[in-house]
Amino acid sequence: MNKTEEITLDEVLEEAGLTKKWEERGEKRGEKTAWEKVLTLLEQGYTVDELKRMAPGGQLGIRN
Repeated sequence: MNKTEEITLDEVLEEAGLTKKWEERGEKRGEKTAWEKVLTLLEQGYTVDELKRMAPGGQLGIRN
């Protein structure tokens, strides 16, 4: 790379392989957090139908 070429921070992190690692960790944390929230709501007495209606757009993308 010469001085006239510019590279963004995102590109540097991606080339270093860090973004993939962070994305994988984030997905795992997000899944865990979502399940914890669902379980908490179920423990509070919400029904499955009520939880489905709470989802953005009223659908969870789950098929029966």
